[in-house]
Order: sequence, then structure tokens, then C-alpha cells
Amino acid sequence: MARGCPFDCQYCSHPFGRTFRHHSVDRVIEELRELKQDYNVNQVNFEADTLTINKRFIKELCEGIVQHGLDIRWTCESRVDTVTESMLKYMKNAGCWQISYGVESGSQRLLDLIHKDTTKTKVMETFALTKKLGITIRGFFMLGLPTETAEESMETIQFAKELDPLWAQFTITVPYPGTPIFKQLDSEGKIMHYRWSHYNTWGGWANRQLPFVPEGRTEEELKSLQKKAMRMYYLAPKVLVKSIKSISSISDIMKYINGFIVLVKTAVEKNRGY
Repeated sequence: MARGCPFDCQYCSHPFGRTFRHHSVDRVIEELRELKQDYNVNQVNFEADTLTINKRFIKELCEGIVQHGLDIRWTCESRVDTVTESMLKYMKNAGCWQISYGVESGSQRLLDLIHKDTTKTKVMETFALTKKLGITIRGFFMLGLPTETAEESMETIQFAKELDPLWAQFTITVPYPGTPIFKQLDSEGKIMHYRWSHYNTWGGWANRQLPFVPEGRTEEELKSLQKKAMRMYYLAPKVLVKSIKSISSISDIMKYINGFIVLVKTAVEKNRGY
């Protein structure tokens, strides 16, 4: 639907370049109409590096969806500094029910280090505004960023709990080739190996060696921390209640049951010293 992102996040390789470009609104509307009529699709994700960069495009797209009576629910990925209240209202009215925001860290020092070009205050403001307008949030958080301390890792987990998105994703930082982070760490001799199949952001659940561990930290600590972050977030009473209230189908029930089993299992393994 759209490609390209002009921002300078140090963990991104910009595979589609820095220039934002998108299909025409007419083309997107026609594709949505085909999905509805021919395949009975009622929900989609608008795939784009950062969908909300071009405000005029979003406005015209949302107006087109409403005018054509498409009645389709959709999600997208965004940044907290690219949305406005009027834009979110257009999106909500056109069927947007969830936005994924890349928060990355609860440490302002680390946000500055990775060139996120935003502040924790802005993150909190955008989360509050998005929720107020009735759009749920998926928050992306990174653990093990370069120079990150154990205290800053916990700061990120705590920040996620304060933001309280419907979904929170905690991944271990992986310096992928082509990113500024990889170039810097490689030049400093801090990349531990080049076995690409091990470059897995869900390393806590994979029996593979992490390619990078911040100085003063250990691989075992980071893997354990990823599981701990998921437990701390999803086993919190208010999150459990909120998750139960969001259930709308049998598949949702099975998804939550399976996720709960995984989290409990990691807690049992931790207590046994695995």
C-alpha cells in the first residue's frame, strides 16, 4: 500500500528507502472492494513502514472508505509524532480499530541514542489521545539496546505498563545488516557472530546464540528478561481483565489460553532454574 520512511531510527535498514510513496486512493478503494465482494474479507492491515506520514493521503483514503460504504475494519503501523487528533478521528470513522506504535524504550537517553526523535511525554500524550478516540494500541518495545543497563531495561518494562496498550511486544534488539547499529557495532568488534538464522528478536524462546549483548550484560539475562517482561505485563490483573473483555470469538479464547500457558510455563521453568 505504501513504502518508504524518512526517519532515522538506528535499528532500521530502510529497505524501501526514505521517500514515502503510496498507491492512489482509487486503487486502494478498488482493492478493498474486491476483497469484500470476492473474498468476504472484513478486516485488513494497511501495510506500510509508517502509514500516517502523509496527512492528506490519510484524509482522502478515510473519506473514500466511508463514501463507498466499505464497512471494513483495519489496522496499521505508525509513529506517535505523525498523528493528530483530526487524523485519528478520520481513521476511527473509517474503520481503524488498532494502531501499532513503535515506542522502543522507556529511557529517554536510549531514545535519543537510537535517533527516535521523540520524547516519552509525546508517547504518553499520543497513547492517551488514541485511546480517548476509541482506537486500541499495540506497543512495540526493545530490550538490550546498545549501552542499555539492566535498570533501563526495567524502565522500559515499567513504561509499557504505564502506557497500558492492549498489546505489548518486547523483543530483544538484533543489529540487522544494513542498519546503522550493525555498522557501528561491527566496527567496534561487538557483533558476536554472523549466523543469520540466529538473528531472532524472540531469542528468549529460541535455542540460538544472540548476535549482540550490551556490555556488562549476559545472553542468559536478556533471554530471561524477555520472558519476564511478557509475564510482568500480561499476567497483571488489569491486563488480564482487559484481555478477557476484548474476546469476541472462539479463536480469541484459544489464543489467550495458549498465551497464558506459555507465560505460566516460563515462570515455572524460572523457579526450577531452567
